Amino acid sequence: MKFEQLEQFIKIIDEGSISKAALSMHMAQSSLSISIKKLEDELGTSLIKRSSDGVSMTEDGKEVYRRGKIICSQVEDLRSAIKGNDNAIQNLSIANNYSVIGKDIFLELYNDCKNKGYGFRIFDCSINEAIAHVSSGEADIGLLRFPEANKADHIRHIKRSGLVYKPIARKVICALVGEKNPFYRLGLKKIKPEQLVDFPFVGYYDEETELVYNEILEERTRGRANISIGSIEHLREILRGTDAFSLDVYKEASFNSEESKGIKFIPLQPKIYSEFGWIMKKNMNLTDIATDYIERIDKRFKVYDEEPRL
Repeated sequence: MKFEQLEQFIKIIDEGSISKAALSMHMAQSSLSISIKKLEDELGTSLIKRSSDGVSMTEDGKEVYRRGKIICSQVEDLRSAIKGNDNAIQNLSIANNYSVIGKDIFLELYNDCKNKGYGFRIFDCSINEAIAHVSSGEADIGLLRFPEANKADHIRHIKRSGLVYKPIARKVICALVGEKNPFYRLGLKKIKPEQLVDFPFVGYYDEETELVYNEILEERTRGRANISIGSIEHLREILRGTDAFSLDVYKEASFNSEESKGIKFIPLQPKIYSEFGWIMKKNMNLTDIATDYIERIDKRFKVYDEEPRL
């Protein structure tokens, strides 16, 4: 049994329905239902009774809810006590919204501090997953990136989750192509979305870039099907091995990860901007190493409105 499953069960009961709990926790309703079913299977009993009026607890569910509330309260107290202890070992846990930048800085910080006794963890995830990870305490910081046009919706979700958002920078969105795409060798200074219609688009599962592409070039006009991936590593492999393209922000040569070699960034025309920022829990103090991580990222984004220098 995972602790997050217990939290999910309690949230369902508190909200009165699975759909409301899923919305509150920024999860797909189907994913939440599967998670609770696994919890019931592991405990060997039903916890929830479903009806047209919502959900109610079985007798066993009432006992799990009662004890679960105590456990969750104790875990939260423990987290607060550890974070408030100056002598405690500091850990850095980052929910990274598929950002090569976030990954690069994480590796840089790890190499500089790996002998100082810190613990390190980073995982790639969607925006909604990053919000959920930070809200639940699994991650100290969530590094986000989203098109400016969708900013208001994300800020509302962030606030409802008890988090604060800090903007870092805005960048021009570009088409990313590898050597097998003919645009790689043409030396273009800019590219129109309609020029990409004959090539497959690579996007992360449930990720923002795919939503942007749907807006600027409707799916019905595309000549090739999309390719869905689950990690930064997959993106690099697909772009280098096929004629597909993706969307990301412009990066200077000195800013690029080693993983971006053999991939060109061509700014979209007309320009579309993406905003970078980070989230944390309200009224929480960052550890020294978390502060260092944010400062290093902020330092890389020195010029907020920087344009490509091509």
